[in-house]
Amino acid sequence: MSVPGVTAHFARMHIRDQHLGSDAAFEALLEQVREEMGHAVARVLTAEPDYLIMGMSSETFWGGVEGNRHFITPIKALSHGLGVATGAEACERALQVCGVRRLGMVTPY
Repeated sequence: MSVPGVTAHFARMHIRDQHLGSDAAFEALLEQVREEMGHAVARVLTAEPDYLIMGMSSETFWGGVEGNRHFITPIKALSHGLGVATGAEACERALQVCGVRRLGMVTPY
């Protein structure tokens, strides 16, 4: 399921402790993600991409629309100005296109 002429290049983040038994543990996980983000972006930039798609959900939804924008800003800086797409932004656009005004949601977060 690929788009002709488009290649995908992935970078993983090394997360050492994935225990999520408490709020403090989840915060520690987020710290690890934030610490690894720059390394992952640097690795994927070796493929000289034209655009970045961030395949992580919770971090892009944290803090609503402003939180997503706050997430994107350092990624753009790390990638020397590449465009960045996130799941939160994709959801926002889809809801706008479909004219959704009220939404019910069930999530494990």
